[in-house]
Amino acid sequence: MGTLPDRLGVMFDPRFWARTDRVSSLWDSSLNRLLDAVERGDVAVSVGHFRAVFADKVEVWIENWPYAYGRPCPNGAGPYSVLPRRKTALRLRRVLDEHAVKDATQ
Repeated sequence: MGTLPDRLGVMFDPRFWARTDRVSSLWDSSLNRLLDAVERGDVAVSVGHFRAVFADKVEVWIENWPYAYGRPCPNGAGPYSVLPRRKTALRLRRVLDEHAVKDATQ
């Protein structure tokens, strides 16, 4: 699942015990590819109030941590009812936090 603090956080934080929807392996792998591209600097990400937008076209729901965090949001519509794995949601949060720090220091 990731680092020991991530594992312990999921085990001991009751917010992680229930999720709003099912996990989609397809969405999980797609989101991981986007995060890889962001970390390489190949794709830009814009963070808004409820959504993060990758490459000006892929919208991801970033509210309701951790319950609905990481859902796809196509065309500004409400989020689909699928989620990434918890490991990917934690990674998404870390990548977006790093992005916010970079923006704040530039």
